[in-house]
Amino acid sequence: MFTTHTCVFSSIYPTTPLTRKIHTIIFFILICTILATMLHAQPNNVWMHFYDNNGNANYFYDVFATTNGGYAMCGFTPAEQGNSAYWLVSVDENGDEIWQRTYSHERFPDINNWCYSLIQDDNGGFLIGGRVRDQENLKHFSVLRTEPDGNMMWWREYGEPGWAAECWAVIELKTSEFVAVGRNGNFDAYAIMLNDDGDVLWEQTYQDLGKWFRSLREVAGGLLLVGWDNEHRGWILKTNFEGEVLWSQSYQSGQLMSLISCREGGFAASGHITGDQNGWYLLRVDEDGNEIWSSTYDFVGNEWSNCVTQMWDNGFTLVGEAQEDNESRVLRTDVAGNEVWRRSDGNEEEMVWGGYKAVVVGHDGMALAVGTGLRRLDDNRVDGVLTKIMLEVFPPEIIFHVPEDIELNVLQGDTIQFAVQAEDMQDDSLSYFWILDDDTVATDTTTMIIFEELGDHRVECFVSEGELADSVLWLVHVNEFFIRNYEPDSLELTIQRGTEIDFGIDIAAIEEIEVENTWIITHRNQQQEEIGNEGEVTVMFDQSGRHLLQAQVSYEDATDEVSWIISVRSAIWSWWPSELELSAYVDSTFEFVITPFNEESDSLEYAWLLDNEPMESDSASIRLTFPETGQREVTSIVHDGIEADTILWSVNVEEWSFTADDSDFADLPVTAQLYPGVPNPFNSSVRLSMYLPRAEHVLLSVFDVNGREVLRLVDGDFGAGSQTFVWNGGGFPAGVYFLQFYAGEIETTQKILLVK
Repeated sequence: MFTTHTCVFSSIYPTTPLTRKIHTIIFFILICTILATMLHAQPNNVWMHFYDNNGNANYFYDVFATTNGGYAMCGFTPAEQGNSAYWLVSVDENGDEIWQRTYSHERFPDINNWCYSLIQDDNGGFLIGGRVRDQENLKHFSVLRTEPDGNMMWWREYGEPGWAAECWAVIELKTSEFVAVGRNGNFDAYAIMLNDDGDVLWEQTYQDLGKWFRSLREVAGGLLLVGWDNEHRGWILKTNFEGEVLWSQSYQSGQLMSLISCREGGFAASGHITGDQNGWYLLRVDEDGNEIWSSTYDFVGNEWSNCVTQMWDNGFTLVGEAQEDNESRVLRTDVAGNEVWRRSDGNEEEMVWGGYKAVVVGHDGMALAVGTGLRRLDDNRVDGVLTKIMLEVFPPEIIFHVPEDIELNVLQGDTIQFAVQAEDMQDDSLSYFWILDDDTVATDTTTMIIFEELGDHRVECFVSEGELADSVLWLVHVNEFFIRNYEPDSLELTIQRGTEIDFGIDIAAIEEIEVENTWIITHRNQQQEEIGNEGEVTVMFDQSGRHLLQAQVSYEDATDEVSWIISVRSAIWSWWPSELELSAYVDSTFEFVITPFNEESDSLEYAWLLDNEPMESDSASIRLTFPETGQREVTSIVHDGIEADTILWSVNVEEWSFTADDSDFADLPVTAQLYPGVPNPFNSSVRLSMYLPRAEHVLLSVFDVNGREVLRLVDGDFGAGSQTFVWNGGGFPAGVYFLQFYAGEIETTQKILLVK
C-alpha cells in the first residue's frame, strides 16, 4: 500500500557539480570513519548486582530478557541440610529484584539439584532445564515449567538416570512444543520433545555420535544442536523435527558450549579448545555446518568460554571464567572474530572472584552477563551476580522520520519535505548527510526536494556522531498518475456469502492527462468480467470461494492498479437450479441439489423446508412435485460444524393454459421427450428436463465413451407433465458422456461434454 505525503514549498537545496564533489568527499570520509573499530576501548560496568536467597552458595547459570522489559535468571540456592534447590529470580530493567522462587522436588530430596537453562514461553511462564539427584545419588535429566509469576506447573524427569544425566538447554518451537537437550546417564548426547504438559513426543539418544549437547536452536527444516562428539571435538548436529539426523559436523578438539543464529546468515558457536593451543574458540558456520571462519583466543590456564551473543554491530561478546584465578572473563570481537578488547571481573572493588556462565543482549542493546561472585563487602557469601556491561560506543539512533512511510508515490513536480530526529547516548554532536540518488543535497535535520524527473529515486539520510552512523532510506516513485487511496483499505477480505461491498479508488494525476478506469473481477472459476469504469463499484458476493477484484488505472502505456482478494465463506459451494426464482406448471417435478463447500467433511447436516414446513430429507438433494397452483418456497439449510448457510428458491406454480383451438395443442409433444442438457458443455452441473404426455416409468442413465453405465440418474414412475433433474459431474473425469432415456416405448440418446 502506498501513501502519498505532499507538501507544497517554494525552495529546494541547490546542487552544483562543485558542491556535489565536495559532499562526495565528505561522505567518503564519513564512511571511512564509520568503518574504523575502537581496538583500545575497554568499557566499564554500568552496574553489578548480587542476589541471595538463603545464606551462602547462590549460583546463576542462565539469563533471559523477558517480555516485561526486565530479566530472569536461574540457578541453584541452598536448601535444607546444606543441599541445593532450583532457583528463579525476576528483576526489572535496572536489575532490581521483583520476585524470586525456589523449587524443592516432591520425589527427590534437595541433594545438589541444579538448573542450567532458562527460557520464557509464549504464555509468559518459564521453562527450566537441569538435573535432580535421587537417594542413590544418581542424576536425572529434569525439566520444570512455571506460570508467569513463577508458581510451578509441573516438574518431570526423563531418560535413564546415571552419573551424567543433565539437561543443559531448553527452547520453545514456533509450533509451541518444547525441546530439551543434554546427556543421559550413560554420557551419551540426549534430546527430547515435549508437549504443553511435559509429555514426551519423542526422545533420541545419539550414542554413536556425541557425548553432550550444551545448546540448540530451531532452524529451517529442524533443529541445530552443539556440544562435543565421541572424540572430544567441537560438534554440531542437525536433525529434523522428529530428532532424526540430517547431518553431523566435527571441528577442533575441545567443547562447543553455546550456539546463536547470526543476522547475516548462518550461525556462531563458542567454546574452548584443548590440547596444545588451549584457549577460547569462536566458530562461524553456514546453514550446512561448513566452517566460514574460526578464531582462537589465548587465555592461559584452565579457561572456560561458556556463552556468546551477537551485538548491534554484528560483532560478538563472549563470557566465561578462569577457574584457576577465580575471575570472570568478557571478550569482545568484531564481525570477523578479531579481538577488540577483553576484561576480567574479579579482584576488583565489588567482586573478589567469580565466573560468568551466560550473556544476553539487553533491551537497550547493552550486554548483560550472569554468573556467580564473592562480594568484597562480605567475603563469606557467594551470590548470584548480574552485570550490565557498557558498550564501547553506541551509534546514534534515528527515532523519528518524516515521511513515516519509506516507500512513496508522488506526482511529477511534487515537493516533499524530509526530516529526521536522532539522539546519541554519549550526547555527542551529530552530523546529517542527505543523499538524493548519487548527490549530497543537504546537511541539516530537514530538507525539501522537488521531484522533476519521472522514475524511481532514492533519498537517504545518514546521521553520524563522528565514528558510527545510523541511516534511513526512502524509495520515491515519481509518476504522472497513481492510485492515492482505496477502500476498503484491507486488500485481503474474508466475508460471508451474500455480502455486498462498496469498492473505491482515489486517483492523483497531473492536470495534463485524463486517465481511464477499469474494474475487473475474476470469479472462482477463473472467468473474468469487466464490471465498471468509474471510481466506485458495488459487488455482491453470492458464491463461496476465492475471488479477485482489480481496479486498473491507465494512461497511454502507463498503468497502476490495486487488487483485493476476497474469500467468501459458506458451507455451500453451489446449488441447482441456479436461478432462485422459478416458474412451474401444476404437477411438475423439480430436483433441488446442494453442493457443499467441503464435500469430505464429516460435520455436514442438511435440512429442507417447503413453505417453512420441514421435509423428510437429510441429504444434499430433494425431489419435489407441485400439485397445486400458487407461490411456493423451497429452503435448504446446510451446516458444516459452526459454518451454516441457507438457499431459498421461490417457485410460481401455474395451471396449464390452453385455448379451445386444437392448433394450440399441436405444440405439445405427443410422446415422451428428453430436452437437451443445459449448459452443454458444462463444468460442474447440467440441467436435464423431460416432458411426459402420460404417466410412464422413466429410466435415465449416464454412460461413458466405453459404454459403461456410470450413473443411473432416474429410475421410477412419473405422472404426466414436465420434470427437471440435475447431474452434478464434479466427481467424474472430464470427457464425453451419453444420456440414455427410456419412457414407455420411447428410447433416445444424447451426447454431453464435461469440461474442467
